[in-house]
Order: sequence, then structure tokens, then C-alpha cells
Amino acid sequence: MPPPAVPLSLLSFKDSVTSSSWNSLGTLPDAWSMLTKLAQMDVGGNQLTGSVPSSWASLPNLQLDISGNPMCGPLPKLQTPVIYDNTYSTTC
Repeated sequence: MPPPAVPLSLLSFKDSVTSSSWNSLGTLPDAWSMLTKLAQMDVGGNQLTGSVPSSWASLPNLQLDISGNPMCGPLPKLQTPVIYDNTYSTTC
């Protein structure tokens, strides 16, 4: 079972977030683009769907691991384009 949700205000001080293999469902929140200190995010091995929000292009140093999720759609032009996933499809 995944841990309880953490308020966005508490995450604003984090530079990395790991929630891999929690079997999390849903989409990546557009609001997380406000986490400007975020440099590394690992959400691999979940059941996330949809695409990476275009607003995430504003994250200056983000390295993103979305491997093992049934995601698709356009990818934002990240400042540091390191997206670890061989199965991500730009078309749904």
C-alpha cells in the first residue's frame, strides 16, 4: 500500500522524490511543476497513465524516471532531458 499523500508545500523543499514500485495509479500532477528545486524523480514501476505535463518543462534540472508505466503522449522539452524509458510512446 502506498504511503499517505504529502502536501505540495512540504515537497517544495525536496530535490528528489522516489515512489517507484508502489503500484500508484493516476497521472503526474501538473502542480508539481511548482517544485522548482526538484532535480530527480523516480516514479518507475507504477501504473501511471497519460503524459508528462507540458508545464514540467519549467523544471530546470529534472531527471525523470518513468520506466514501467503505461504512459504515452507528447514529452515536454525538459532542460535536462534524461527520461529513462524505452517503452514511452509519443502517440496514444
